[in-house]
Amino acid sequence: KNAYFLQPTVETQGKQSAAFAIKTFGKKVIIFHSDLTDDLKLMNAHKAEVERLGGQVLIQHKLSVTTIPQIEEILAKPEN
Repeated sequence: KNAYFLQPTVETQGKQSAAFAIKTFGKKVIIFHSDLTDDLKLMNAHKAEVERLGGQVLIQHKLSVTTIPQIEEILAKPEN
């Protein structure tokens, strides 16, 4: 009777993941995402928080079965 389950919103998850990424990995960010509604909400919240914290989104890249092989190439030259 005293149990409570908390599930953060996708937007909160995006903000928290951005703060973690900036603190842990630095301020230059590449975001890979799908076009699913929740993934887009997560990506938009993540991007907004990265920018609010002074970070820079180098690339936003939509993933699909055909673009997955491009990940290695994108990570090798993120500023192009």
